Amino acid sequence: MTPLRRHRARWRVWLFGILGSAWLWLPHAADAHKPSDSYLSITQSDSGALSGRWDIALRDLDFAIGLDADGDGAITWGEVRAKHADIAAYALARLALRGDDQPCSVQVGAQMLDDHTDGTYSVLPLTTVGTENFIAGPGLSQLGFCWEL
Repeated sequence: MTPLRRHRARWRVWLFGILGSAWLWLPHAADAHKPSDSYLSITQSDSGALSGRWDIALRDLDFAIGLDADGDGAITWGEVRAKHADIAAYALARLALRGDDQPCSVQVGAQMLDDHTDGTYSVLPLTTVGTENFIAGPGLSQLGFCWEL
């Protein structure tokens, strides 16, 4: 290799090293989705009926089923309301309740919105259906639930 070619090769290595180092210092956009918290509460009334609510972050629902219909980056109440059935179906497909080792059928009522410290959440009021089998007698002795968003 001639001295001129060695000089050019060193120059290229040095230039790419400088450019590579500069690239590391530049800010980079990230397209990752940070999952939020989800809040599930279940209560049993004196009569033995189960009810509850499930708060799911709108940003998680937008990521999962697409709430922002016009794509402007802002999720409106109208956009959420238009997707109530989809939100309920998405949530119920990921929730299983069992009482005294028997499955509980769950229904979602009229949805609302609630503000938490990390954003706005869709609130799904939950009621159980057909739970007479395990709430009769001394009451519910064991409740199990499983959810995944």
